[in-house]
Amino acid sequence: MDDLTKILFSVVLIMLYNCACGYGYEISKADNGTHITSSVYEGPNDDGKWDIYEEALEAGLQEALKLI
Repeated sequence: MDDLTKILFSVVLIMLYNCACGYGYEISKADNGTHITSSVYEGPNDDGKWDIYEEALEAGLQEALKLI
């Protein structure tokens, strides 16, 4: 595991979820759970979510990297 990966996992937690609309993500601080951001209406489908789990994961990871 490289240094950037260690920093990423020690700083943020990316939670993916599935609802009736599709997949989304939430990013929180890993040490205390403080909410940082979420994918509210950012996805490409009509409800602002992603239809595929991997696409939501990629979007969440890209957003987390912007925070570092």
